[in-house]
Amino acid sequence: MSLPVSNGSLVGSVPWRTYRAHISYVHDGLPGGMGDEPVPFERGREWVAVSVSPDGSRTLTARCEIDDSQVERHVVYAVDAGWRPLDASIRLSVRGTFSGSGWFRFADHRAECETLMAEGGRVSQSIGRRLGDQGEHATSFGAHPVACDVWHLGGYQPRGVPSDPVGHTAFMSSLLANGASGPMLSTMSYRVEELGVEDVVVPAGTFTCHHYRYVFDDGHPDEHVWYTGDDLILVKLRWDLLRTTYVLTELKGDPRIGRRTQS
Repeated sequence: MSLPVSNGSLVGSVPWRTYRAHISYVHDGLPGGMGDEPVPFERGREWVAVSVSPDGSRTLTARCEIDDSQVERHVVYAVDAGWRPLDASIRLSVRGTFSGSGWFRFADHRAECETLMAEGGRVSQSIGRRLGDQGEHATSFGAHPVACDVWHLGGYQPRGVPSDPVGHTAFMSSLLANGASGPMLSTMSYRVEELGVEDVVVPAGTFTCHHYRYVFDDGHPDEHVWYTGDDLILVKLRWDLLRTTYVLTELKGDPRIGRRTQS
């Protein structure tokens, strides 16, 4: 039995806007025998849904799978109209077993976390948002869905041309590349460099994207990200550390794509 869909005459149109995405984690492939070329394969994936409220705040819901390390992650993460983190909930399983569950809250001057881990038990954290000798201000949060890797750029208005790197400090739920620890509060500092505007072809289509690079000072390879539009939708990400390219394979709903226009 199917129910009729409201035409809006009884309940009115909803005030929020939504879109959904699917991202594939594509490994370069393993070396073949007899000189065979490596064959790329999907090593993980994530499903993302985002709701944008009239005040500009937005909430992301994501489910992430990583096959080789057997990581499953469920995330709910909210930011304000300026892409500053508000709160998040993360539940993590590794090899099919509960690993940890944490709740995060971000206020003007502090970040807080309440977490329960299979190894480590219950932990409470409270960290000032002004960090280090230079007083860096942590302005974003890495919840570990790949879709959120470009949300660190919410505070940067793109120029559309190569620009000098600038320092950035972010809170993270895990410092592991696959996000399979904690979840707990930690911080990471790196440099953000704009590389320009490019048309990028992925399974979901062709998108005009802003291209950025994250430059790490700990010896890790740079991370390249391409996003489209005012919704900062991840189209492509490349990180040589994991020999993986992350590509947008599906985009539905009411997203804002193209060059970023907001000031």
